[in-house]
Amino acid sequence: MPNECINRLTITAKTRQDLDSIIATIAANYAIHVIQRGPYGIRLQLSSAWKPDYLWLQSLIDAFPSCWIKDEWVVEDGKAGVWIGYTNHGTKRFSSTEWEDLSLEAENYFFNN
Repeated sequence: MPNECINRLTITAKTRQDLDSIIATIAANYAIHVIQRGPYGIRLQLSSAWKPDYLWLQSLIDAFPSCWIKDEWVVEDGKAGVWIGYTNHGTKRFSSTEWEDLSLEAENYFFNN
């Protein structure tokens, strides 16, 4: 059974139509929990197996070049990271970093005793 990866996405768009379209695309692929929504941005949470689906995130930038996407993620085993994708003057930009964070067991040990 895979470890659950919690993905907290922040997405901005230049138009309301682009934002609505990207939200519909995400909701067609994942069960989402909306944290905050504005006219040109949304913060939401979704789960994936083991790690973020980087190819899928990149495909969102391909399909919606006016959008900026940040994925702050953490896995049960303690792996964590941030991925950012956007288009700048027609060039797609992707950046990410990963680190060892607290595992689910460590979170319980340190904060739920």
